[in-house]
Amino acid sequence: MGKTFGTALKDQEDRTHTHSGTMTVNLPSHQVAGASSCCNGQATSKGSHSQSVTSGASASGLPFIQLLVCQAN
Repeated sequence: MGKTFGTALKDQEDRTHTHSGTMTVNLPSHQVAGASSCCNGQATSKGSHSQSVTSGASASGLPFIQLLVCQAN
């Protein structure tokens, strides 16, 4: 009671938001004929690889209704 978190939505506001996370993959050793020569720098090495990603900002586009929960007279 009596606490505010974030900023309240304005009337009819559909605020944008993002999602973020980290993914990890463990790649096994794999030979590709003709692609693993001295000059192919586009391959990756075996083992664990991690990457953090964040989506682009987007609004939900969902309908909503605002309700007055309590009003002092």
